[in-house]
Amino acid sequence: MEKVVRQQLHGRVQFQFASQHFFDNVPMASGMSRNKRDFGIFMNHDYDDMFYVRKFLEPAKFKKLALGNWEMPENATKSVTMRELVDAGAQYGHKSNKWNPAMLKYLYADNDGTHIFDLVQTAANLNRACYYVQEAAAKGASFILVGTKEQARPIVRKYGEEAGIHYTDLKPAIPDSQELWFVGGLISNFPVIRKAVELMQKLREEKAQGAWNIFSEFQRFRLTCKLERLTKKYHGVEEMTGYPDICIFVDEAKERHPIAEMVRIGVPCIGMVDSNNEPKFVDIAIPSNTSSTKSIDLVIQKLCESIKKGKA
Repeated sequence: MEKVVRQQLHGRVQFQFASQHFFDNVPMASGMSRNKRDFGIFMNHDYDDMFYVRKFLEPAKFKKLALGNWEMPENATKSVTMRELVDAGAQYGHKSNKWNPAMLKYLYADNDGTHIFDLVQTAANLNRACYYVQEAAAKGASFILVGTKEQARPIVRKYGEEAGIHYTDLKPAIPDSQELWFVGGLISNFPVIRKAVELMQKLREEKAQGAWNIFSEFQRFRLTCKLERLTKKYHGVEEMTGYPDICIFVDEAKERHPIAEMVRIGVPCIGMVDSNNEPKFVDIAIPSNTSSTKSIDLVIQKLCESIKKGKA
């Protein structure tokens, strides 16, 4: 009863004294009226709606818009050198006939039809990103590491587990298919995803306790397949109980879906961009080779090491 009274009272205060001037244009959430969504007015003040909580009650700790003008101190310790980037082959981009003009400011030359990155900017942005995530980790930020392309999946899982952060590395697109991508709705439909994670934990506990012994062999087989499918999709975000504060990704072209979901709720995005990527919605873009395993390993390793230093 107290919750209902609080919601009603809060709604009246919003209606009487709040002006549309103080509301941003936000995407439509579950507690919003369809004809009012352009004004961002919540008709039902639902404290269980995570979009409402993030928008009005618990704003993001790390502002996406503030990150664009943020600079690391001059006396900060550098995490990577240009020699390490050269040894990892981070300077190579895509073919010059497959590029995005928005990446022109990060390019150094065109070598026999292949774009070469300016490693001075790559090293500067990577050092800047490492310092930022280290400071954020020291303040208690939660991270999510996204990498679903073939070269990045084992690296994302390895360093995600070592750093103790959330990560997502694959989702089967079609049964018996090798095509993989980000789990859709992980951010925009998080309450439903959380129910799937709780179901996975419940099935795992039932299997460990031997509760499946009363079922037939075919029923046990179906439950086992269901548990394996859920584990494959959500094993990296099992401990995630809310929205992440910072997103780290590998390839903008491959991870365009999660970046769009992060931008929707104002989560800062840090990641690797290749010469055919769009850096518009990336707050700290690290221009580098996203097709090389060595390059991906170097960048993700440096970022995760900085996160571990910040947590220590």
